Amino acid sequence: MYTVDSLLEAAGKKRTKHASNRAGHEMDHVVELQLIVAALNRLHAPYSKTQLGALIDFFNDRHNMQEIPSGSNQLKGQAVRRLLSGQQSQAGDVQWIQGIRNHWHGQLERKLPADLAAFKGALNAVLG
Repeated sequence: MYTVDSLLEAAGKKRTKHASNRAGHEMDHVVELQLIVAALNRLHAPYSKTQLGALIDFFNDRHNMQEIPSGSNQLKGQAVRRLLSGQQSQAGDVQWIQGIRNHWHGQLERKLPADLAAFKGALNAVLG
């Protein structure tokens, strides 16, 4: 079972810090690392260091991040944590999860290599 830290270590990566240039805004990449971990933990076959690194690089790519207001980023993170922990959804959670699902579905299908197909399926299952 991976955690964000053990995944980064297995991939030979470090946390990427992308800062927002706008006051009161943040980049939302931490949520994506949590989703990668949740999807990988559903799979039984391990990925190589290279494959894990490719996943992290893909999700940390600046083109795949959104700059959103700090308060909204916190709400998004809370919605994902509730989803991943199986807690009851709160008002607004469904919209955050649907937005994530809509964004990543097309990106995953078009841009991740075929050898990560099982990961794509696992992430889709996590997002429902």
